[in-house]
Amino acid sequence: MQDATEDLALSAPGTDRSPGTHRAATVEFEHVSKRYGSPSDGHAAVHDLSLSVPAGATCVLVGPSGCGKTTSLKMVNRLIEPTAGRVLIDGRDIEAQDPVELRRGIGYVIQQVGLFPHETIAENVSVVPRLLGWPAERRRERADDLLRLVGLDPARYMRRYPSELSGGEQQRVGVARALAADPPLLLMDEPFAAVDPIVRARLQDELLRLQRELGKTILFVTHDIDEAIKMGDLIAVMREGGTLAQFAPAAELLARPASDFVARFVGADRALKRLTLRHVRDLTLEPAPTAAGTETVADVRRRERGRVPRWVLLVDERSVPVGWADTTGRTETEPLEKGAVANLSPLLEPDTTLRDALSLLLDAAVRTGIVVDHAGRARGLARLDSITALLQEDEGDERPRETANAAPADPGA
Repeated sequence: MQDATEDLALSAPGTDRSPGTHRAATVEFEHVSKRYGSPSDGHAAVHDLSLSVPAGATCVLVGPSGCGKTTSLKMVNRLIEPTAGRVLIDGRDIEAQDPVELRRGIGYVIQQVGLFPHETIAENVSVVPRLLGWPAERRRERADDLLRLVGLDPARYMRRYPSELSGGEQQRVGVARALAADPPLLLMDEPFAAVDPIVRARLQDELLRLQRELGKTILFVTHDIDEAIKMGDLIAVMREGGTLAQFAPAAELLARPASDFVARFVGADRALKRLTLRHVRDLTLEPAPTAAGTETVADVRRRERGRVPRWVLLVDERSVPVGWADTTGRTETEPLEKGAVANLSPLLEPDTTLRDALSLLLDAAVRTGIVVDHAGRARGLARLDSITALLQEDEGDERPRETANAAPADPGA
């Protein structure tokens, strides 16, 4: 299994960390099995699982119900003891460690959150530091910092109780609690399954942001392959009987499923799923012909060296897009802001996945999106053709891409 992680291990956020930065741990399963019942008539929940997760990586365990995902996760913090094999954290066999001490050094987030209803949010976040004997002031400061980290205002939330929070807010508190003692490893058992799709997407994005900042090692259980592809650096696909069907980075899993079972589980839309792994920043953008609303066709002609595009993107003084102006039939001196201005094309940020970008373009029934930076300033145009071309490139198709200096498509097309 080492070949699936070799390249990732060299660049994982948790490797070669300097003193004082956030810790991360390696996790290894060595021929781990878990059987229930007698050896002759029992059944295997997990069978001969071997995989290695480098420090700072997110590994997602995914598969159908009953495939041993949660059992595998719970063997890492010894809530379930393996029947055979070893689990190692940073090279140490967890069997040799005290279970209570082991668990205090591992963050754990579950689907139903498990907050204590009789304790305030601050007290819930501080559970492990309190068990570790941290002084009250240090616990309060840590809770304050962590609530800010997960996007909750401490002034509003510290003294509230779990019943006063929404499901998404409770899940954020659960993540904060798991991070309280700065553990090198987080275990997350379907943490976002109990919330609605909109909140779930926000929580996924929040966790990705936190992981970029903290670089923890995360083992994440889900039954949703789309969530696995979005969240995982490495994906372990498990099947009935607790066997490992494939362990690979998401791109490899989508491009080269190891078996018919993996191909069926990943789905027939593997090409579309691969767009989740690429972002608008990966595209070669077309330059956008821009102008202020007070400018004229003559101004555009001078700027474009004699050429007047049919569609000009109007921007304000900060270069933020405000609309498209059709130059057809205009006089040379007429301000572009006069007359009909087409609705804006979808605005795409560099971090927007190509799958989301494609969805936005199709939903708006246009072929061109406006790429803006994080301040909303126009940076270029992303074409539908450029997305499909990049997908073909990923598939090894050597057909030439559309030239970058082609005129932008009609934004209303």
